[in-house]
Amino acid sequence: MLIRSKNSVLILVDFQERLVPAIDNGAAAVEKACLLLKVARRLSVPLLITEQYPKGLGPTARVLRDLAPEVSPIEKITFSAMQEGAFVQALRDSGRQQVVIAGMETHVCLFQTAMDIHASGYDVFLVRDACGSRRPEDKETAIERLAGRGATTCTAEMVFFEWLQRAATPVFRELLPLVK
Repeated sequence: MLIRSKNSVLILVDFQERLVPAIDNGAAAVEKACLLLKVARRLSVPLLITEQYPKGLGPTARVLRDLAPEVSPIEKITFSAMQEGAFVQALRDSGRQQVVIAGMETHVCLFQTAMDIHASGYDVFLVRDACGSRRPEDKETAIERLAGRGATTCTAEMVFFEWLQRAATPVFRELLPLVK
């Protein structure tokens, strides 16, 4: 199944200022999340952002906040965002069936959120190069488990091209520099 912008919601899980530096290749994951966010904004893909205990881990990384200043992150203390009523309602309100998800601590909050989203009947697309954990083996194990339970793994560039669907359009020419 291809990822379609008109049927997708982008979820960014816990890309927080105090957490990102502790993540293996955290800066690279944030860079890929920025790519996803820029394309999502241009193609009117709804965006949900979560923050795990922001009092302790800080707000969402500034670079992401600056790209979507009007989006209020959903605070959570549960590992799965699906345990937070505001998140569940926002996901339902998106009206979308495909969930493109990326984030920090792939093996904890991202993993549990993605598993619960999938169990709720959504198609889950895990953007592996826009995810991270402190230890690479935790990230890879989480990705394997999610794929084994029905989530589809992909990369940010795959999402980019699947959302755009075709070349030689004004939007494609506008956004192409993001992946060059």
